[in-house]
Amino acid sequence: MSSLIKEEMILNESLASSSSGQNASRRVSTVSPASNTPPTDSQATLAGSEATMDGDHAAMQSLGAHSHRLIQGIKNLQDLNINNTLPSLPKFVVVGDQSAGKSSIVEALCDISLPRAHGTCTRCPFLITTSAQSGNTQWACHISIKRYYQFQAGQFFELAEPDTTHFTTVTEKQQLDSMLRKAQLAILNPQANPQSFVAVDLKTVDLSASRKVAFSPNVICLEIQGPNLPELSFFDLPGSINVIEDGEDPSLVDVIERLVTAYLKDDMCRILLACGADQDVETSTTFRFIKNCNATGRCAGVLTKADLLQSGKADYIQQILSGKKFALKQGWYITKQLSQIEIDAGVDHNTARTRELSFFAREPWTSFPGVSQQRFGIGNLQEAVSRGMTEHIRGQIPEILSRVQDRLSDVSQQLQLLPERPIHPTFTVIREVQQLASNISHHVRGESDVNEFRKTFEDMISRFKKQLSESKPTIDMKTPGYKAPDIVLSSDDEEAMNATPSRMPVRTTPSSASSRKRPAESTPSSRRIKAEFAAPVVQKQAYTLESLRREYDRGNTSGVPGSINSKVTDRLILLSLNSWDAIVDHLLKDANTQIENLVAKSITDTLASRQKTLFYERTSDVLKAFIAKLMHEASDRIRFLMLCEQEKPITHIKWASMKNIRMRELVKSRNLQRVNEYFDTLEAGKPRTTPHEKRAEKAKDTNWVATALNDDEWATEIDCIATITVYYDTATMCFVDTVAKNLEYGVLRPLRCEIEQTLLGELNANNATECAELLAEDPEREKLRNELVAEKAKLEQAMDELRTLSGI
Repeated sequence: MSSLIKEEMILNESLASSSSGQNASRRVSTVSPASNTPPTDSQATLAGSEATMDGDHAAMQSLGAHSHRLIQGIKNLQDLNINNTLPSLPKFVVVGDQSAGKSSIVEALCDISLPRAHGTCTRCPFLITTSAQSGNTQWACHISIKRYYQFQAGQFFELAEPDTTHFTTVTEKQQLDSMLRKAQLAILNPQANPQSFVAVDLKTVDLSASRKVAFSPNVICLEIQGPNLPELSFFDLPGSINVIEDGEDPSLVDVIERLVTAYLKDDMCRILLACGADQDVETSTTFRFIKNCNATGRCAGVLTKADLLQSGKADYIQQILSGKKFALKQGWYITKQLSQIEIDAGVDHNTARTRELSFFAREPWTSFPGVSQQRFGIGNLQEAVSRGMTEHIRGQIPEILSRVQDRLSDVSQQLQLLPERPIHPTFTVIREVQQLASNISHHVRGESDVNEFRKTFEDMISRFKKQLSESKPTIDMKTPGYKAPDIVLSSDDEEAMNATPSRMPVRTTPSSASSRKRPAESTPSSRRIKAEFAAPVVQKQAYTLESLRREYDRGNTSGVPGSINSKVTDRLILLSLNSWDAIVDHLLKDANTQIENLVAKSITDTLASRQKTLFYERTSDVLKAFIAKLMHEASDRIRFLMLCEQEKPITHIKWASMKNIRMRELVKSRNLQRVNEYFDTLEAGKPRTTPHEKRAEKAKDTNWVATALNDDEWATEIDCIATITVYYDTATMCFVDTVAKNLEYGVLRPLRCEIEQTLLGELNANNATECAELLAEDPEREKLRNELVAEKAKLEQAMDELRTLSGI
């Protein structure tokens, strides 16, 4: 209903300036739209009456008891001012055109007398609540002014919290008229003390000239208690008008229309429309508003002034009451109120109801076809509206409960991120540091529910091992100087090629070389390799038999051809280890990133409620420095180990069996190459007669190879590459294990065991003053937390109230 507030404020400003003699041009209000502020969201429900024409007294008593509790529950919810959660609550309004008998209906429902003088009940909303009191309780009416807006500089501004000012208590019904006039005069002078109007002499006051504003959005509340009163609560809205009297502000027509239609648009609002039986319903301005707002499904109608029904209109009234004309979902009722002569004579409420029963007990009312007798009289109207409102409130409770539950959950989650200021800051810092250290330790140990960090760390070591393995030197087994001849394909070869088409090689863009370069004369050839998982680009040694022989020939100092110089082997081994630099760099960066991410996430998870404090910032800084120190030390140790490997090939592993296995693999590969070369040369220019399978069998036959191909003149080079690669594999296995142990002991162990003491020391956790500074919140967050705490308390009260109402 925020549109109601906007519309009211614009009109209020216009009327305020008009009353003070200022230019009546309208200004847009600075009041922000507020749902659940009067008049839209104040509770308004109508409960049952004791007096019905055909009703059961005990049933009405039960209905009244339930209605009383439901009305009180809605009022309690309204008083909590949880506007964002409950923008609207069930309410009831009485509307009608001026002079349609609306005031008479209100008086009859409440057993009170309202002011009827010109201009009295059209300047602000009235909220009327009646409650039955047992025994000989004295009748009393408590009048209060509920301010939702403050008037300043010619405008109304919404208050953060509404305030209620007790105006007076009336114990004599005859005094109510004058006190309501005074209360309205007080509300139309918003900058004055309301109490100053209690003793005003109305005979000496010009009401029109004495008001500061012509209309107020604030509410006059009447809480009436007494014996035999119905349980009800409703808004009495100003009567709709089309024209104004001389001297009235022209915008008053617009004020009332906007006010009334704002209520009518609210789906939570149930409506009672008053129309005079002596007038045509089709001319009712308020009925037009109801139709325009599609509110006929929430509306009941009541025809007043039945005693003034003109001759010949009985059939017209019968069609309305039977729903054939101007149909409303809740139907139409008809009542007869006291005449002015009877009012002046002091006829009381009970007598009025008795006379009403007698009036409708005669023709033509008793013979209306299709019209139930329960459509006649105030008692039946009270019962019908009471039942309807009781059902309406009950029907809305589940939705209201759901909204309050959702908001309470949301507020509770927000408060978890906004901790209260600790009473013992030192204890709080120590406790939260311990929680953080435990959180990190669980992840590092792999004891968390989701063991993501440990798995990722182990995967990183596996990738490191794979990258080192893939950097091992390789050798091309092709015989130097051999050129494959042209061969005519046999039918078998053609079928094989058709069945398995070869793929064209894909040209790749070469990557940049490793930062560690080798002498050109020492590098027969090289290839760049980029491993998966964004591995570093490294160079590995790729030899041919001829290039490998050249390396050894250059290092031969004995003068005996074919001699093997072990220094050449050592140099080539060390050359193969040059690729480790880039791989180690990548490993250390990867490890650092994973550890930083783990610690950052743990800080966020554990200290989520401290994100705006110095404690959060200092903790992050201390742990970043701690990680940097650990990784720097680990880097120095690992690089030292790598330099040890790159200084001189040394191993005490008995690797003869490893060397023999590698030799068999290399000789097998070399023999297959030699056999293929032999048969390709033998079958040059002819169809291939020796298939691949047969060639592979020949290569495995060492006797055939020795007889047909003679000794391999490149056997020495095969032995040399076996030595180089076996050493590389041995060094790699040892290096991977050593690096993994260094990271485990030098980095992960301190993360498990030293974080708590490191943080407590760096944060000076034994100093209460410093701990208080660490935990101090931003003032805005402190304010937000206080607001949420207050809202949570209200929501919890609302939940208690709603649980009680759910059982009614």
